[in-house]
Amino acid sequence: MSMRFSPQEYRFKKGISQYIIQAASGVFQSRLSLIENGLAKPTEKEMTAIADALGVEPNEIAWPTVRRSLDRESKARPESKAE
Repeated sequence: MSMRFSPQEYRFKKGISQYIIQAASGVFQSRLSLIENGLAKPTEKEMTAIADALGVEPNEIAWPTVRRSLDRESKARPESKAE
């Protein structure tokens, strides 16, 4: 079994930027940043495009687990101030 790396680790190993991946894959740099930081889950199409741009198979990449960035409920309801 070979070692799997995150998309960001593959980019660093190859010395390429998110903008190079954007140009090669069609996945916007801002979206790639969210994916790499676990703030967005890539679609199958995005995984394939990013992997192709990195020169690896999608199953060779350790895709980050999506984590909640903000508690949406607390943002939706303003806090009441005690007087």
